[in-house]
Amino acid sequence: MRYKNRVRGAVLLLFAVVAFGPAAWAVEPQQVPTPPVAARIPKLLVMHGDTRVDDYYWMHEREDPKVRAYLEAENAYAEAVMKPTEKLQAKLLAEMVGRVKPEHAAPPVEDNGYL
Repeated sequence: MRYKNRVRGAVLLLFAVVAFGPAAWAVEPQQVPTPPVAARIPKLLVMHGDTRVDDYYWMHEREDPKVRAYLEAENAYAEAVMKPTEKLQAKLLAEMVGRVKPEHAAPPVEDNGYL
């Protein structure tokens, strides 16, 4: 039952963002920054006799400052684009939280050795 409620809530949120998004995102073009573009550095990967090219393999290197800088640029862009929807997001979250009954917060249940 909890799973159905979570799915229903996710579908509701998705519907609200799609339905109300364009009106809520009406932002003048000069206010929105340009999205960051990830560098394409081809790397050949060979496994089981199959060769493929991964242009974004460099993002696997978590300690690389370039990866962190790119991810921070993506986060800043997403925050700037979603800024006009903050009130809508808060309203939707409050509505969804208001629909969750306290008894739905149950302790973990063991299932096949997993919690």
